[in-house]
Amino acid sequence: MQVCTWIVTGLVAVLCGCTVHGKWNMKDIEPTAAIRDFDFSVITLQEDGTYYAERNMGGIRTTSGTYRFDGRLLVLDPHDGEAMTFDATLSGDGRRLVVGKFWRDHKVKAVFARKGRV
Repeated sequence: MQVCTWIVTGLVAVLCGCTVHGKWNMKDIEPTAAIRDFDFSVITLQEDGTYYAERNMGGIRTTSGTYRFDGRLLVLDPHDGEAMTFDATLSGDGRRLVVGKFWRDHKVKAVFARKGRV
């Protein structure tokens, strides 16, 4: 049943023209205290499979590398570190990217809004 859900999610994204490509800005995070430690606040996912991410907490920190997105997982493989895996889904007709991970034994949900396409 779960496999069917993933397939349907992917087909809906393709049929509505929704892609993960573009510039995404964080709009919300739960719990709010996780904002200090979340990996990025802006991420640009390019069509060629590369990404650029930044975080502006105590100074701007940037990272870049390659990524994979399959409709339920977003895997970032930075040039200078270990791969990071997030639960991730597109919603709102492709205008919202909801990213999840564990932080201090709590599930964190960050909501990103699209800022144009790359």
